[in-house]
Amino acid sequence: MNHRVLLVSTSNSLSRQAAIIAKGLGLRLDIRKGGLLTDGHLHALEQESKYDVFISLGGTALLMEEALSKPVIPINISVADYVQALNKAKRFGRKVALISYDCPVLKELESLAQLTPDFDFKLFPYSSKADFKDQINRVFSLSDYTVIGLGACTCDHVKTHGVNYVMVESSKDNIRSALMAAKNIIDLNYKERLTASRVTNILNYSREGIFSVGKDGVVQIMNFAAEKIFNVHLADVVGKPIDSPDVPHIFRDIYEDGSFLVNKTVVSGENAFIVNRIQLSIKKSIEETLVTFQSISDIQSLERKSRNALKNAGLVAKKTLQNIVFLSPQMRETVLRAQQFGSTEAAVLIEGETGTGKELFAQGIHNSSPRCNGPFVAINCAALPQSLLESELFGYTSGAFTGARKGGKTGLFELAHNGTIFLDEIGDISPLIQSRLLRVLQEKSVLRVGGDRIVDVNTRIVAATNKDLWAMSEEGTFRSDLFYRLSLLNLSIAPLRERPDDIETLSRHFLASKGAMYGVESKELSPRTIDMMCGYDWPGNVRELENFIEKLLILQPLESSLDYSAMKLLGERTRRKQGRKESACFDDAPGTMTIHVGSLKDMENEIFSKMLDRMDGNQTQTARRLGVSRVTLWKRLQGNEFTQ
Repeated sequence: MNHRVLLVSTSNSLSRQAAIIAKGLGLRLDIRKGGLLTDGHLHALEQESKYDVFISLGGTALLMEEALSKPVIPINISVADYVQALNKAKRFGRKVALISYDCPVLKELESLAQLTPDFDFKLFPYSSKADFKDQINRVFSLSDYTVIGLGACTCDHVKTHGVNYVMVESSKDNIRSALMAAKNIIDLNYKERLTASRVTNILNYSREGIFSVGKDGVVQIMNFAAEKIFNVHLADVVGKPIDSPDVPHIFRDIYEDGSFLVNKTVVSGENAFIVNRIQLSIKKSIEETLVTFQSISDIQSLERKSRNALKNAGLVAKKTLQNIVFLSPQMRETVLRAQQFGSTEAAVLIEGETGTGKELFAQGIHNSSPRCNGPFVAINCAALPQSLLESELFGYTSGAFTGARKGGKTGLFELAHNGTIFLDEIGDISPLIQSRLLRVLQEKSVLRVGGDRIVDVNTRIVAATNKDLWAMSEEGTFRSDLFYRLSLLNLSIAPLRERPDDIETLSRHFLASKGAMYGVESKELSPRTIDMMCGYDWPGNVRELENFIEKLLILQPLESSLDYSAMKLLGERTRRKQGRKESACFDDAPGTMTIHVGSLKDMENEIFSKMLDRMDGNQTQTARRLGVSRVTLWKRLQGNEFTQ
């Protein structure tokens, strides 16, 4: 079968040049004169079964691409072609009107026209036959304008009105490129066509720039990404020697000597690229060198977009190890160890009581690791029923169970791919999930609930517990093999009562941060109050201290002073803990009061404070019990004398 190509031509000039070039290429070419305005695209649709490839330009080509299932090769019309027509139009005067099918090139052309202030340029784009009629009537309403258009049909409309007309003509090289592309397509058999389509789409839809250089030094191919990155047109580069002055020097900077290269940085002027050079050989003879490259600035932009996407999805660690507030040597050693763990890929088990900041350390380890740009996914294993926890961790397929979402659901391990998953309260998971979790650690893969396909995952596990997992493994309530896998690296966080040095530092930090939140002026607690706080054991650890300071700032305006509010709150917490009304501060025999020895002012302040607390905050009863006036008591509580 003789393959045939149909050119839907918009001008006699295009028809003549295409016929000459096609003859030289040995290409069987039929020509149908008349484009969009004379329904050339509809003629192509009617004749589709007779041809293998179609060629046209401008709006006609775009409409043919939409209507036809067979390949349509557009003849490129460059900005240079438009500029050449504009220069011809200047011979008739400075007023020029361009009527053209709407395309991205028009915006570039309009910007160029604005750079010539003495040039009166008007643009009339159209996207359909009806649009054209409206726009041509607008053109005819102008006076003394030379009209520029794409085809003979436009010319016929214009000349009937006695208006000067200049046609935009595609260059001979662009016509040849389109005909050569058509010839290449029809020379392939079905499998080769399919392969070519795959390669073309890979080339043109890859974000990486790609070009190749043959053993003769001639550029063979270049994709759209390379055109965009280098800001050049394919026709200006492909088919030319790479050392030609016509080929931008940036190609030579990246190609260098064509030697093998993988993921290396190459600098060209102010631009930096990650470059790969792969040599294509046939029978040990290098026939071509394929070059792929990415702009480092583009890579950084993608990373920023990726981080923003993770942030919007909530899959991001907001805290770093620098956010941990401490003064004690115990915490200094713990933070240093966490920084060391961050540089590894091993699983980490964080042990500590409730409220010590285990998730803060988990986020800090993630952000100190090479995975810091990947997702951080956290889940509290004790917060969900075990059946639901299984589907959350590993995902499920459609119909896996009653109520399963249509299409299934991605599990948290898959969401954490190339990142970190934080499993809080790991000691509360069931034996079934322990078994599945062990498999993920061993095989680096997951199987969705109800699924039959293994999904590979590259996820680092950081687990946390407030239980003694070693003792649980000895008792058989927690798998010992899983325990040893999870605790390859172990981080133990001391409770707050064992590091009193941190209480004052943390209190100042929370007073500042919570004060800013509530618009309260920054204040400090007295050393005496800090000493009393250090004597409290803080069963809720740092979280309890944070809540204590927040409550203190909320209630303080209702009380006489910050120190008084703090002592009162401490007394309340101690009474609740001990299950009796008297706090540890009042742990005395009936009718007695224990006072810490200090300066006279300190001892008096302590008496006023303890007595007020015994009287449940009733100032009248407190003043009567101490034998002072309410005014004296009020002055003390206002802080005039109740301070150090």
